[in-house]
Amino acid sequence: MTQRRQSTSGRTGQVVNRKKITKDQVSTKSQDPVEDWQPGYPRLAGLMSSDRNFMQYRRFRYLHTRLLLEQQALLNQLERELDRLDNDSAAIDGRILQDRSRDRVHEMAQPGRRTRTQVFQDIRQALGTYDDLMARSLSLETLQRPSDRDYIDYRGWIERHRPLVTASERFIWKREDLLTLRQDPEPAFFDDLIEKMLMTVDCWLLRVLIGCSQGLYSQDVADSD
Repeated sequence: MTQRRQSTSGRTGQVVNRKKITKDQVSTKSQDPVEDWQPGYPRLAGLMSSDRNFMQYRRFRYLHTRLLLEQQALLNQLERELDRLDNDSAAIDGRILQDRSRDRVHEMAQPGRRTRTQVFQDIRQALGTYDDLMARSLSLETLQRPSDRDYIDYRGWIERHRPLVTASERFIWKREDLLTLRQDPEPAFFDDLIEKMLMTVDCWLLRVLIGCSQGLYSQDVADSD
């Protein structure tokens, strides 16, 4: 007779049945089903966090570009203003541009006018914002696009379940602007390559099978004649 394995907890002596938990049970308990989340953004977030293949977000490349151009235009304006101040100072006394102390005295002698110090403060702030935008844009450009399979699966789920209103779901249509947070090396490239190879092999096998069938049929016809 097979006996159930039992053990007793140290102090209470209570009998504890040790049941083997399968890997599937552990996976099920560690993740909430997507349907358990409330409809809307909670359910969409539940889907995206349940599988890294669904972690697809907009890159907003156009908006990043607009901000960079806006900040670039501001820096161009400040650069021109600095050039005008330098030319004016050189026309008054060339030594002003050679000595910051003399420059400060010159600034104090012209109250109400924009000074080089103020322009440099604005340049420092604008340039910091520009550099930050540039670095962020570069960082986003290093992230990869979703593979064809991941994009189709993600878009298909959204179109079937409609978790958001139509206006909020439009981001899924901008495929060229989507990025994935998957860290696999070249996921889109390898996934697409494997799928194409499988399709090619399937087509090749199908052609071989069709060719063999036609050959056998032709042979049977010839034998019957």
